[in-house]
Amino acid sequence: MLPDGMLSEVVEVPRYTHMPLMPAHVAGLCNLRGNLIPVFDLYRYLSLPGSGKSDYIVALGENEEMVGVLTKNLPRPVDPNNYQLVQQVPNLPANLERYTTEIFQRENEILIAYQHDAFFASLRH
Repeated sequence: MLPDGMLSEVVEVPRYTHMPLMPAHVAGLCNLRGNLIPVFDLYRYLSLPGSGKSDYIVALGENEEMVGVLTKNLPRPVDPNNYQLVQQVPNLPANLERYTTEIFQRENEILIAYQHDAFFASLRH
């Protein structure tokens, strides 16, 4: 879940360049309207099924803070009021857990609010 007011944009996957010697979760770099942005494969980083071909990049942030995240599906707006706030969800990926601020659940669907700036800063190093 992204915070209200965060600048984001969905684009079809542009050409991006793979970078040698980078961790596997760094898909590469792309030029998005003059901004050179890192593109991350969070499926791979979080050990989730779905790593590989993606149809879209969700560009988050602005200018030198912008990052791209590969995704197979178009994001959709959600209302956290339609979900129940829970304390802990079993099997939350450990490398996301420390950045998690709130977890919401409805049936089998989980939404995670997280400290996106700190999380993506950790991926860059």
